[in-house]
Amino acid sequence: MSIPPKRRLLPIKHRSTSSCSNINAPISLSKTRLTKSSPNLMREQVFYYGGEPLEVKEQLRHSVNSSVYKVDTPPKDRKNVENPQAILKICSNNGTWQSRRDFTAEEDVLLKIEPHENIVQCYGIVTDRPGCSANAKIGFLMEYCPDGNLQDFLKNTILDQNKTFNIIKELIKPVVHLHKLNILHRDIKSLNYLVTLDKIKLCDFGLSREDSAYNRETTFKRARTTPIWSAPELYGNLDLDKGSDYTFKSDVYSLSVVLWEVLNTYINKAYSIPFTGNVYKIMNDIITGKRPNITNFPKEWRKILKKAWAKNMNKRPSINELQNSTNKVFEKND
Repeated sequence: MSIPPKRRLLPIKHRSTSSCSNINAPISLSKTRLTKSSPNLMREQVFYYGGEPLEVKEQLRHSVNSSVYKVDTPPKDRKNVENPQAILKICSNNGTWQSRRDFTAEEDVLLKIEPHENIVQCYGIVTDRPGCSANAKIGFLMEYCPDGNLQDFLKNTILDQNKTFNIIKELIKPVVHLHKLNILHRDIKSLNYLVTLDKIKLCDFGLSREDSAYNRETTFKRARTTPIWSAPELYGNLDLDKGSDYTFKSDVYSLSVVLWEVLNTYINKAYSIPFTGNVYKIMNDIITGKRPNITNFPKEWRKILKKAWAKNMNKRPSINELQNSTNKVFEKND
């Protein structure tokens, strides 16, 4: 019988000093109301945040490992947030031991992340019991971004140069922030950037970890990211158990693919997915050096992307170097 990991069970008050994410797969913001066929967890149970019950508005996602709902924040907290609605992510007691361990690890990371305008904010911890209990369900209350993810935004938006450059700036800034705090995101992709109030915000810290000797010997040796945005060193010739460690340069690779998505949408006036085919075809393409098409990109952007997604991680820039390179392009075209 598996033993669940230790975890914090007391809800914390509103924290303007922490940041948070959605679940490990991107949240679909489709208006799926709770129905007779939907999981009725929230109809049967009440969850508390800072001692106040939360009013559930609709279910956004449900899986064996977690459930995600849109809720109204408690009245006393609404003056402290931009949007009175929030996201509630609940860890399922029916989930795997791995999923519960990831949930606890995510909590540890969230408490280390300092606030940033381009990172989805976490308001605090939620439980189904106001007091401490070993059997309490635990969850996060986080910022609601009503305009969906970046990929959907690009599919439905015509970009000009100014908008493109602003998006690129906001894609890079939160990664700079995380790396400064010695944290690797490990799942950077267009689906994990959310759009709200003309801001782009990085979310989903389910795979994020602090760079440490322990994580380099354990977690960073496992490839658990999405193939389209994953760095080639993670796959070890299609053997996921023999790939290289995940590093800060792996985050840079993933970000470079997102930058391509934005630039390609602007240059070619339509969104395109970076890679197509089944998982193993995509992995093989990445390992053998195939990259998204940049033949009609301006020279300065071709140079930046080629360095950022280089097969040899040692030839890639750091996130600060990538930011400096893009800033030079912005200044040149200002």
